[in-house]
Amino acid sequence: MNKKEFAGNILKFSIPSIISALIALCVLPILTRLYPEAEYGYISNFYSFGNLLMGVFLLGLDSAYIRFFNEPMEDSNRNGMFLYATKVGIITSAIAISVMFVFFREKASVYLFNDTSGVGLVILYAYVVFLILYRMLNINNRFSGKVTAYNMQQVFFIIGNRLLFVIAAIFSTNYIPSIMVMLIFTVLVVVVSTAFQRREFTNSCISKFRKLEMLKFALPIMPTTIIVFLNNSIAKLILGGYGLRDDVGVLAIATSAANVFSIIPTAFNVYWGAFMYKNYTREKKLILEVHDFVIVLSIFLVIGIFLFQDVIYLLLGENYRGSQLYFMLIMLSPIFLFLSETTVYGIALSKKTKYFLITAILGCLFNIMFCRILIPDNGSLGAAVGVAISSSVTFISRTIIAQRFYRSITNYIRTAVSCILLTVICSSNIFLYNSLLVRIIVSALIIVVIICIYHDLINDATVKVKSLFYNKFGGN
Repeated sequence: MNKKEFAGNILKFSIPSIISALIALCVLPILTRLYPEAEYGYISNFYSFGNLLMGVFLLGLDSAYIRFFNEPMEDSNRNGMFLYATKVGIITSAIAISVMFVFFREKASVYLFNDTSGVGLVILYAYVVFLILYRMLNINNRFSGKVTAYNMQQVFFIIGNRLLFVIAAIFSTNYIPSIMVMLIFTVLVVVVSTAFQRREFTNSCISKFRKLEMLKFALPIMPTTIIVFLNNSIAKLILGGYGLRDDVGVLAIATSAANVFSIIPTAFNVYWGAFMYKNYTREKKLILEVHDFVIVLSIFLVIGIFLFQDVIYLLLGENYRGSQLYFMLIMLSPIFLFLSETTVYGIALSKKTKYFLITAILGCLFNIMFCRILIPDNGSLGAAVGVAISSSVTFISRTIIAQRFYRSITNYIRTAVSCILLTVICSSNIFLYNSLLVRIIVSALIIVVIICIYHDLINDATVKVKSLFYNKFGGN
């Protein structure tokens, strides 16, 4: 595959991520002016816990389906693997939901929504079941290369879950109408997707051996899903435990602002995951080159946000603007997620998924430790520091382990230097967020360093851009 074709394929699958980022930028000013901090915190909890429970109830079989998608066996086809994972997810969710609702309804409702009625829980449980169906149907479109179907499915889901729920605020800023809108639109997307993908539910076969193989791959991933979620939620949980419920909402908005960066890793991963599993033996040179490109792109994007963050914060309501000093610390999480797309596939390719669990636990422990130490005196700033340290530890440990099984980094030293520079930019924002001139000086120095250590990549890109420009406008 040539680089032009590769880039084109990434762009084709990037449309939903671009739309998601645009929606986030448009909705942030509305959210921060309409919703009280606590109410937005409940909506954020609904979405986060919905995705957590979906991952838990699937037992990691969605990831197993992805891993073996391009490796069907004689007595096991894709439809069989698809239905096996889907059935397990729905049956597990039905059992777990029944038990939770009978024995833990009031405690769970108070914990998530500070409400004893249980209405939010009922909506959450219905939401989880349809998320399971959505997840499996979405994987099918993505890994089958059905670009149009995948993009339409994603776009409608994003619109319902990230934009239209705000309509409910016209009638009430209570969280219940908003999460109800999210459920309704998720159901609609699943019903329509099922109608278009009804063939996936027929002509299925799967052997006991393939089921066991999928479970062996999947089971370490399921607890990893829980740990990763806890890691992402620990800061909010500890803030809530100290009675700082407004800080939970402010931290959630800061996370949303930081996650505007996640448009890049999300868009990249949609195509890159399928590409890696299919081509990891045939396209090693391209894979090594892509890693370097991702590093350089990340640094320039982070510098751009570092310099123009004031524009983002002008969009937010006044009560949420105090998070500007630490939002770039939170941004380290999506940054390292992006970088890990080119460094940690060795773990999955070697089928040693236990290392995902071990590194997730390690990152979580660091998060708990620093949040417990820093939050009492520093509030949401302490929470942001915990998130940054945790994401750094997880990324570093996974990269070191994965590179033993599959090398995707050309030069370890310059990758390490680049990661340190990214951390410096994001950490320095605590002190420099209100000083544009100093931010410009720091950014210029880092750009000089990056040009020096990646001069070969930058020179190659410059030559190709000049050649393309000449062929289009300068040639006969």
